[in-house]
Amino acid sequence: NSVDLFKLILGTKGIKPNISCRVKSVKERRFGVLDCAVLFSRSEGPNIEIIKLILDNIENPVLCPIECYPGISISFSIHYSVMSDNLEVIDLLLANSDKIPSMNPVSSLIAAIYEGKVKVFKHVLPQAMDKINEPLGEGGSTLLGFAQVLGRKEICKELEKAGGITPYNMEKIDEALPDLNDNHETNAQYVKAASMSNGDSLNKSEGLKICWNCSESEDMVSLYKCAGCRKARYCNDRCQEEDWMVHGEYCTRKMEKREKKRQI
Repeated sequence: NSVDLFKLILGTKGIKPNISCRVKSVKERRFGVLDCAVLFSRSEGPNIEIIKLILDNIENPVLCPIECYPGISISFSIHYSVMSDNLEVIDLLLANSDKIPSMNPVSSLIAAIYEGKVKVFKHVLPQAMDKINEPLGEGGSTLLGFAQVLGRKEICKELEKAGGITPYNMEKIDEALPDLNDNHETNAQYVKAASMSNGDSLNKSEGLKICWNCSESEDMVSLYKCAGCRKARYCNDRCQEEDWMVHGEYCTRKMEKREKKRQI
């Protein structure tokens, strides 16, 4: 995490810093130098000066793509910064969207919806007000449709206030999207890799499932599946009732779809 050492490396003749590498605990992905600067940092957070040096001195840095939504690749640097609620790094990355198109406000909002990061979503939303109803990737959803499928109640409210609309073919979108909890294991690997680099113990949230209303994790409360859609999870009846305004339409479609299959 030394700025002086990093400057020395950048200025050394014959050194090519724009490379990718594998991390032992996340075998299926390769990380670029910017990804590593965001991921491998000390407990106080990434060194902003090192990130600035990378953005200023490395043209088209190699990035690890993350697919939170079918057909849309989000840079790992954005995704992990959103996961970490690091607004300073997010702002720095978004300020370079002209040089690195994948680092744009919409990608940050998609990551924030996927990870349930309301604070990040509210922070970035003003930068993408003219794009909130544009169709996303292969599923053709909008940000509001994506948030509804994942049961992001507070984010849905923010999008509705901003004029967000729901796409027509929600069933097709639902089929294209992964289960809310499918990527927890991969995300936990990132946390593990970062913790190991900082000499910290493994984060206890590794691989955990969460309540779709209050986001309480399964290591804190007992979760049960919604009997209707069989995908949503809640910690009690009250949470399920509170989430019904967001979850109800999705749940009903899942039940109707399952009943049609049963009758075939």
